Amino acid sequence: MMKKILAIVLFAIVSASHGASDDLNDLLHMLQDNVFSVNVIGRIYDGGQVNSWEMDVAKYTISGRSVSLRLEGKDLIVIADITPYVDNEGGVLLVAQGQVWVDEPGEELVKYSSTMKSLPINLGDKVYFYPLGIAQNYESEMFILELEIQILPYKNIAQSQPKQ
Repeated sequence: MMKKILAIVLFAIVSASHGASDDLNDLLHMLQDNVFSVNVIGRIYDGGQVNSWEMDVAKYTISGRSVSLRLEGKDLIVIADITPYVDNEGGVLLVAQGQVWVDEPGEELVKYSSTMKSLPINLGDKVYFYPLGIAQNYESEMFILELEIQILPYKNIAQSQPKQ
């Protein structure tokens, strides 16, 4: 659906200014070369390292534009902003920012923390981001939030999907 909308918009722009179908194809290929899929698998492990929750999200973006995820629980809000910066050699500087609000029972104030990590990766690599940090001792009431992040070129995804 997104591909069809982009094609219509680009077709209208190219038709109005150039009127050549070759230009439209060139623009579509250039657009596909600069769109990336940010795939995130979020998991929560309880104190016994048992996977108690999982989500899988894929969002599209371009280099330098963040993808935002929001996870809400009873006493917890986590916002993760993931921004890929793609270089000319096909590498990616992945910037992951996390904001966490925790309302602990019996406390009057909500605790807030933020983190930011940047890491050079290759397209297709999987990296792990822990917005809450990694617990050093695993007590029974502790839990760990893990985000598995993978950046893929949109053109690879589009080529692997069956034609409709």
